[in-house]
Amino acid sequence: MPVAAGSQLGPYEILSAIGAGGMGEVYRAHDRRLDRTIAVKVLAANLSGNPEYRQRFEREARTVAALSHPHICPVYDIGAHDGLDYLVMEYLEGESLAARIARRPLPIDEALRYAIQIADALDQAHRHGVVHRDLKPGNIMLTKAGAKLLDFGLAKVCEPRGGAPSSLTALTATTPLTGQGLIVGTLPYMAPEQLEGLEADARTDIFAFGLVLYEMIAGKRAFEARSQAAVISSIMTSAAPLLSSLNSAVPPALDHVVATCIAKDPDARWQTASDVLLQLKWIAEAGSRAGVPAPVVARRKRHGLALWSALAASVSAAMLLAWLHFSERPAPPQPAVRFAIHAPVEAGFLYGVDIPVLSPDGGRLVFTASRRAGGRVLWHQPLDTLEAKPLPGTENAVLPFWSPDSRSVAFYSEVDKKLKRVDVSGGSVLAVCAVKNGSASGAWLPDGTIIFFDDGKLMRVPSTGGEPKPVFRPDVPAPKMAQLWPRALPDGKHILFLAVGPESAKEGIYAGDLETGQTRMVLPVRSLFEYSSAGYILYNRQQAITAQPFDVRTLTIKGDPLPVVDRAGEFSSTWGAVSSASANGTLVYSRPVNRAAQLHWYGRDGKKLSSIAGARNYNQLIISPDGRRVAVELDGTEKTPNRSIWLLELSTGILSLFTPNTNARYTDAIWSSDSRDLIYASSKGGRPVILRKPAGGGAEQVVISPEAALFPEEPLPDGSILAVNLNGKNIFRVSPSGGKPESIFHTDFESDEPHVSPDGRWIAYACNESGQWEIYVAAFPSFSSRRQASNAGGMAPVWRADGKELFYLTPDGKLMSVGFKGGAQPETSIPVELFQTRLRADIRFNQYTATGDGLRFLLYEPVEENDQPYYVVMNWTSLLRR
Repeated sequence: MPVAAGSQLGPYEILSAIGAGGMGEVYRAHDRRLDRTIAVKVLAANLSGNPEYRQRFEREARTVAALSHPHICPVYDIGAHDGLDYLVMEYLEGESLAARIARRPLPIDEALRYAIQIADALDQAHRHGVVHRDLKPGNIMLTKAGAKLLDFGLAKVCEPRGGAPSSLTALTATTPLTGQGLIVGTLPYMAPEQLEGLEADARTDIFAFGLVLYEMIAGKRAFEARSQAAVISSIMTSAAPLLSSLNSAVPPALDHVVATCIAKDPDARWQTASDVLLQLKWIAEAGSRAGVPAPVVARRKRHGLALWSALAASVSAAMLLAWLHFSERPAPPQPAVRFAIHAPVEAGFLYGVDIPVLSPDGGRLVFTASRRAGGRVLWHQPLDTLEAKPLPGTENAVLPFWSPDSRSVAFYSEVDKKLKRVDVSGGSVLAVCAVKNGSASGAWLPDGTIIFFDDGKLMRVPSTGGEPKPVFRPDVPAPKMAQLWPRALPDGKHILFLAVGPESAKEGIYAGDLETGQTRMVLPVRSLFEYSSAGYILYNRQQAITAQPFDVRTLTIKGDPLPVVDRAGEFSSTWGAVSSASANGTLVYSRPVNRAAQLHWYGRDGKKLSSIAGARNYNQLIISPDGRRVAVELDGTEKTPNRSIWLLELSTGILSLFTPNTNARYTDAIWSSDSRDLIYASSKGGRPVILRKPAGGGAEQVVISPEAALFPEEPLPDGSILAVNLNGKNIFRVSPSGGKPESIFHTDFESDEPHVSPDGRWIAYACNESGQWEIYVAAFPSFSSRRQASNAGGMAPVWRADGKELFYLTPDGKLMSVGFKGGAQPETSIPVELFQTRLRADIRFNQYTATGDGLRFLLYEPVEENDQPYYVVMNWTSLLRR
């Protein structure tokens, strides 16, 4: 809300509004103590509660206050009043450089004068280790005293030139305001390294300075285009026209200075603002000696005119011949242009859970991201903007896919198990149909129907809603093989899909005729894939994205596989790297994420007690009942390529491989009640299986090989095992002697992590029936007398050994404690926060474990923040190496 004239902010009286920006408003005000007019910058009220924006605001004040320079607008004070944060600056009378350029270009001598002042101010900042990162005409004021550099709100403080510490470095040595690789700045003035998400340094400001100087003289930007995506392409690949080609009065020396400032490679630019300053001073002092051409006179000799006419005719003839020669040749391929898409400030990408998806026209991106405050939602980002926005009503959505017109997105809702659709420009979410057992990843056909995966088969349904029908027979391409991951082909009559199952020789990518139901294998690869209208199938090959030429008319492969991206991030360890391609030659993918984490012991007060076992790709972990060992699930490595189970000896910190080093995956380990055995899930011969093996070594024993996958959760006193199925709708009791699993609990929603209390009377579990995951406690085994134990979302419940306390995680990573008393009805206390963790809110399984007395907690934390961006490649086919 704007601050009214006459209001008081501390000792300052607001007089009038000057302007507004993304972070707040600026006002003209009166300093009653010193009787002077000042400018007050007020942080927007809706941002005051955000620690990041408050820190950015305070850092701007500290940064500028430590810089003393006649061409940097000084900061006098910082304060807070009635919930409003503000900083006090010099009041500048004049106009912005942006407004001055909008009227007309600046004369060269005037542009040089202001440029020298700005370069001098930049040099002062860089000497103190300050990189502005948002230099543009709008952040420069022109006053009677000359140019003044403003708005250090996005400034980065690093080691000053020469590496010597400064008072400014000490003043601002706080947590960085942006994650590594986060894009900050204003697009038309960004350097290529900023667009790639790389670290900005002084040379990044020099690039922006060159663009500002160019615009002062040319009256227009060096890199202009109709869309922001085209601006990015121009900055990354195009050369700006020489200033002298736009203004004949520009000396060659100034052309050289500007061209060097805006070189694509930072190493090819001027390395310091001081270098630029010296060059500009020399040009200003040299005048015509710097190469300023003499004024063009009107008197011309007639024979000169005839000579130029003849020359022009010769040039025209040569151009005509060149056009006739080259017009028959195909245009050279456009170079690839890469830029990064970062997660929204308030959300994080779900690496290994979902992938970003490009719209068919290549202009939009939709992806799933988890909110920092908990829960996940679809985000929509047009590629001509730098900001993604959430799509309302898409909570708990996964695997989105686009309509052919790039206007709508379909997705699978994990909450109510339905296929839904939403218009990305706004509107209500519409349910298309129910989904029995699947993820609903699909293809939207030009005729308005949707093909999606459900219960092992591909189903077809009108996008307006209706009853789904099978696309192919259930035995296509063979009995008990799943049909999944459909992708539409341009004619709308054929699709590509992936078939997987027990007959490995028949696994691969298939083409299917939607009218006849006939199918044929296209590629014998077990990989998620994308079809590109450029004539390729893109799929995973040893973590690389590979393109295979594909003839859409004959539905056959043509030619050898070609590498596109040498190493890309994985959708999962099962399916490898995945990309998304559009019809206009744009590709999106992720780079591998460093998932290394360190195990730490914490006390109940949140103090870190010790670390153990070193950094590895940890997943689930669970401590043995006797407290001596921890079963740890690790992601694959080069030596153990698939997910495996390891044992950590707490007394020595030694971590050793427990499951066999084979191609099988081993997951969801639990301890037997006596700490002697481990029970875990795997597969044998393509079938799911639950295994049991002594912790001290010995042979594996098959407990059960169910029809559908089951995952062990808890051993019971009678030797049976509590397990959940893949969709979480059923909790089973598995007999130690095998036999058919007994379903003891069913829900129409999802449940997970069921754990029985030490006395065997109660069960705690998570369920999402309320629209978000919450913790419930119920009588066991009847699941009656149920009570909700969490009050703002909860996952991963863990009992204390005496059953009097229950721990769980909130969606934003807080470890909570709930007192429990079991009588005729379960009684729980008000949840109490123990401490904030860095655990991921989107992961439901056990990322932590507790000692029996509930005094210590073992959990893992990432070694580095995994805010890796997604990468967009325009003209990706130029990357193909034939």
